[in-house]
Amino acid sequence: MKKVLVTGGSGFIGTNLLPILVKKGYEVHAIHNDGRKTAFKNVIWHKCNLRNKDNVSKLMKTTQPEYLIHLAWFVTPGKWAKWW
Repeated sequence: MKKVLVTGGSGFIGTNLLPILVKKGYEVHAIHNDGRKTAFKNVIWHKCNLRNKDNVSKLMKTTQPEYLIHLAWFVTPGKWAKWW
């Protein structure tokens, strides 16, 4: 089974993409950072702060995805350019 890791899985695009990937037969892993997990059957959720390289390294070693779809973005109005 092909394994895919999706960042931003609980966002607008991610919530529409996850069920498609599951239906196509992927083992789907999705990342959340703030506890906002959506209830999709057959999606494995991981809490991970993508701004922390140690967290990301651990997640990549744990999941070993074949594919990565990066949809995560910080979009709080007025703050988006200041998060780093």
